Amino acid sequence: MSHPSTTATLLANPEDAYFKQALDMFTRDDALDEILPRFKMRAEERARHIKQDRSSNVWDYNEEARAWDLVSRLSRSLATGCELEDVDSQVPDGRTEILRIDDMLAEESDLQLGRRLIKSKPELRWLRGVLDWLECNVDRERLDKVYMWKTKQMWSRTLEREHGTGAPLDPDSVAKQEIRLENLDQEEEQHLLYGLWLLLRTGRLGWASEVRGIGYQDTQQEMEWQYEKARQELLCDDPNVDPTGEQVKEKMAQMQEPLYWYLHQVDLNEREEQARQALAEVGKEPTEENLKETMAMLDPYGRRAVERLCVIWGQPWRAATLGGGDLSHDPVLSGYNLGFDPVPTLPESGNRRLRMLWRSMCLQTAAQAAQAAGALGSGSVGAELAIAPSYEPRRHHKEHPAAAYESGLYGVLGFEPRRAQLVCQCWEDELFCEAKSMFEAKVEYAIARERERLGRHAPVSVPDPAVAQAEAVCLRKSLHDVAQYPDSSQNFADSPLAWVERCLIRGDFEKLFRMLQQMVHPQAPQHGWSTHLLRFGVHLSLVLRGARMQVCGPTLPGWPEPDQVDPAEGRRDVELCDFLLKRYADYLVSSGQQHLAASYIVLLSSRQEVADGLEALFQGLTDLEGMQLQDEHMEIALQAMENRDAWSCDQTDVGPSREMILEVAHRVASPIPGRQKPLYAIKWLCVYPEHRFHAVAIANFIIRQLISQPRPMYEDAMTVITYLPDRIRFLRPGCEEYEEWRAVEEDHSLLVNELRFWWEFLAAQDDFKFVRGYHSRIEQARSLHKNSNEVVLNTVLEGFDSGQVAVRGESAVRHFGVCLKLLPARVSDPTDPNQDLLARLVYPILTNLYWLLVQLLPSLVPQKQKEFLEEAVQLAVLITKDDMGGERKVYEHLSQQDLQSFVMLMAIAQTELLKYHDQVHPKSWQEYARETQVEREDMVYQ
Repeated sequence: MSHPSTTATLLANPEDAYFKQALDMFTRDDALDEILPRFKMRAEERARHIKQDRSSNVWDYNEEARAWDLVSRLSRSLATGCELEDVDSQVPDGRTEILRIDDMLAEESDLQLGRRLIKSKPELRWLRGVLDWLECNVDRERLDKVYMWKTKQMWSRTLEREHGTGAPLDPDSVAKQEIRLENLDQEEEQHLLYGLWLLLRTGRLGWASEVRGIGYQDTQQEMEWQYEKARQELLCDDPNVDPTGEQVKEKMAQMQEPLYWYLHQVDLNEREEQARQALAEVGKEPTEENLKETMAMLDPYGRRAVERLCVIWGQPWRAATLGGGDLSHDPVLSGYNLGFDPVPTLPESGNRRLRMLWRSMCLQTAAQAAQAAGALGSGSVGAELAIAPSYEPRRHHKEHPAAAYESGLYGVLGFEPRRAQLVCQCWEDELFCEAKSMFEAKVEYAIARERERLGRHAPVSVPDPAVAQAEAVCLRKSLHDVAQYPDSSQNFADSPLAWVERCLIRGDFEKLFRMLQQMVHPQAPQHGWSTHLLRFGVHLSLVLRGARMQVCGPTLPGWPEPDQVDPAEGRRDVELCDFLLKRYADYLVSSGQQHLAASYIVLLSSRQEVADGLEALFQGLTDLEGMQLQDEHMEIALQAMENRDAWSCDQTDVGPSREMILEVAHRVASPIPGRQKPLYAIKWLCVYPEHRFHAVAIANFIIRQLISQPRPMYEDAMTVITYLPDRIRFLRPGCEEYEEWRAVEEDHSLLVNELRFWWEFLAAQDDFKFVRGYHSRIEQARSLHKNSNEVVLNTVLEGFDSGQVAVRGESAVRHFGVCLKLLPARVSDPTDPNQDLLARLVYPILTNLYWLLVQLLPSLVPQKQKEFLEEAVQLAVLITKDDMGGERKVYEHLSQQDLQSFVMLMAIAQTELLKYHDQVHPKSWQEYARETQVEREDMVYQ
């Protein structure tokens, strides 16, 4: 995987940590209320920051926020419970019940029945969730193109022109008599129909506005974020003024409602006066807060905005043509007496008998408008309107003539969404038109079937073959038919999140997994947004992945588990999720976020996958001084393992968390034949106390491998020991810190004793190397100046410091002596091919000691010559001691030839000692010889 750029890394780091924090804090069961809102909030926050900084970015965070919003809405649509709900329940109490619900006269209204069926049928709830998402995510630039102003009479300029002919100007006159509207009348007509089209597109036209967001409530996190987002928007407008709470709340309402300004400014004075009258009837003060609440109560869904808008534009008749499809509601038959209600309630409304007749009229109007739009053409609108001297160019922002919007508007209401194709600007518009017609057709059909089931036949309706055929087409369709994927000519790279959203809408999660795999595959073309899509895809797959995905397939959180799927498909889904997790872990490592990678590696589906992933992660880390890196990452991995069950695909396949981390650490540190590992790998066994004996065993093995080379690597072997912390290096039988040593196994004792031997041996070799280097330089100097006089030679030798050499030489003697006392009987690993290594080291140790005690040190420290020579002679006694295993003497580790050579060296050492006594005490050397004769004879005999 290619390494991301610096900019991409800086942008990604906060996101990756934020998403990981959400996974740590919550479980998948909390996805609806906690995780998904946080994901959406984070994307919106990033989009706002990029907009403020005016920085270029390859990833559309607004689109990502929309995708998370879609996941949340779809999840909640199926998580919503089924219950009967009174449409008047939002009105304050105080009504007088005159009909019980079981009274034979009482019955559910079509509106109540529709709400109940939507909540009880998963298909309708899913479709409603898709519509909610489409209605709430309309491009703001399109909404800003909505204008309005009051006009006293419809088509006033055309009426003035036609007044002499006596031509009537009823709504059908333009079509029937082919009267052409004046340019400014065309503009007003275009503005009105564009506004009505946007009201339909945002879900504020018709009865469906009353079920918008059914079962969906903002969480506390979402409300807090909406408040902060509104506050930041106000601060951007005026950074020097801190907005008040009321200002922020009003801004929140504007940001949440796509057409807030449009809906609230339409006849605002008239609505406020109605609210004042309602407050006066109940004796409440007309405060600003009470007025707002009452205005919202009188028209909670903005349904009257359509009729008020039509009145403003001088076309009140058009409001009647748009409301004929409303589901009927009779509060009296629903059980309440309107005459005694002290507060307003939902009045009798809707079309109870002739909704199909109304839809027939919609189809005729759509067809008639389509002909007019085709005759006019979309390209001539701007040219014709621009001719008018009073025309304002800024207002000409509509791409199509008024007739095109009229055809699309009435076509969708008449179950023929294809009529709106001309005015659709994106795939979301096309999907909305299809889904809107499908939803209302399916609800109408469900209401009719429910009434038949209850024995209450639907009211008589006027049949129309065209409407029946259009309705049948809508009933046969599903979201799989209308949310189609682009043709093969369009690549994933053109709009990756659009593909994701279509897969979610269709509920085709397996297709979604495959598509994500293709886009983030290493062999796929890499784009600037690839890492962002990978992050999004991983967390989306985790949200879709339940604990039993391999059995039931992927599901959205909060859903009931579906029927069992084909085992092959279940395994394939798990493999696709594993692939995304591995790719994301690789990305985190390559972007310098190794501390996050373990949290995703542990979510792989099997024990082997988790172990392999953690092993690769640990092996790829760059070592630091001490144990900081190992301590930190093993603790991170352990915490991730402990949190794994909340997100794992199978909660029983990995086992205890600590055992897994111990196993991975052992795999990272253990040598592998034919593969060279860094020496610091031993540190991974030095973190947890359970590994201390493993650390000792592997350290012994590595040291043996290094020393047994043709050219022994003493420095590397010593480095291995320095990597071991003191609590492992100083393991001792009987130590109070390790009570288990009182019953420790023999193998553990061998491990520790061997490590102590190697430590002393390597320390001695380090000192001996230093001393030999000094001696080599002296010999080289003597060789270069062998023909010089004594004065010159003394001058050259003055440059060498013999004091430090003597200290290191005596240190080497001590360490070599301890080596002989700690000599193991055998190596602790019986399978090691270097079993004879210890035997090969005994003779070099003895010869090194002889050279130091007899040749080098006496020349450097003459005053201690006697001590050095006496210590050399004592080596003959030392080799007669038992080794640490108590199985053999030290000299038994020598071959016959080496033993004979050593005896000769001891004879020379004793001779040197006798010479020393002869020089210091000439008359006593015979006495000293008699005292040591017995020891010498024993040594020769042995």
